Amino acid sequence: MWRAGVARGQPTGLAAYVVAEAVAGGVLALGQTVIVDAVNAVEAARDQWRSLAGRSGVPMAFIEVVCSDPLVHRRRLEGRSRGIDGFPEPTWEAVERLREEVAP
Repeated sequence: MWRAGVARGQPTGLAAYVVAEAVAGGVLALGQTVIVDAVNAVEAARDQWRSLAGRSGVPMAFIEVVCSDPLVHRRRLEGRSRGIDGFPEPTWEAVERLREEVAP
């Protein structure tokens, strides 16, 4: 989105989901399978994928991946470097905060 001119200071969360939905919809239109790796922390995000699946006439499932050992999870998080320009690495505190905000 930044390469398309969206200012780095602009909130991009919802826009990123809309872009991902458009890409996924195009792939589904080609008859291909789509796997979306996203947090989907709020029900509105999950509804977006349900709606796309319904419009496309395909089944869908949500899969939650949880590391069973918080110490291993933290060590992995703090030891990785994604190297994505403009996206700082998440902190353990941010992960814990997000975990508390995830809708059931």
